[in-house]
Amino acid sequence: MIEAAHISKKFGHFPVLRDVSFQVKKGEIYGLIGYNGVGKTTLMKILCGVYRPDGGQAAVGGEPVFENPDKKRRCFFMTEEAGFFPQASLRQMQRFYRGILSKMAGENL
Repeated sequence: MIEAAHISKKFGHFPVLRDVSFQVKKGEIYGLIGYNGVGKTTLMKILCGVYRPDGGQAAVGGEPVFENPDKKRRCFFMTEEAGFFPQASLRQMQRFYRGILSKMAGENL
């Protein structure tokens, strides 16, 4: 299960997310839609452990994601701004980034 519990995030004094809560159970599929600048990417980065929420918590399988390498290993998130090879599949890009991140962390992911 993926869980967002009362997540809040600000950049400077600008609030991007305020008290966001939801659960996604195994086998469920959801879409995250909204206007540009409403916090979709910020929320996804929190759920993958890239950003630390200012309030609340993101959890996968009942465990917090931020500063949890085991949970981060299982997450793959790519935004349209990210560098990628146009001819590559998502699986190929996942392997590519996993290799880079494992070298940065000094371990095999």
